[in-house]
Amino acid sequence: PVKSPPVCVFVGSDDRQVMIEVSDKGGGIPTKSMDSIWSYKPRVAAPTEQERLGMSWADPMAGDPLAGLGIKKRLGMGLPLTRLYTQYLGGSLELMSLPGIGVDTFIKLKRIDPDEVSLK
Repeated sequence: PVKSPPVCVFVGSDDRQVMIEVSDKGGGIPTKSMDSIWSYKPRVAAPTEQERLGMSWADPMAGDPLAGLGIKKRLGMGLPLTRLYTQYLGGSLELMSLPGIGVDTFIKLKRIDPDEVSLK
């Protein structure tokens, strides 16, 4: 069995906001690709450093939760759509990549005031 690098999710909140951090050690995003990650255009990713070195977790289908559904082609729209939804909800999404190490993604959302929301 192929072992993927760990992904950690942290959630914190106070009375005004909710913060979510998703952190991985999957090799990061190359600096030259950072501008294109927010594009809605499909793209083919260049081989990562792990792929070039033959490391097992570099296999894009290794441990992939969508592999069992027969989904192999990725459109690369997850980040731009997540940022769009986050902004629509009054929040923000920030991404920090350490090439060769991994990516930390931070999502900040405003808390909903239950006194201002009608569930009827």
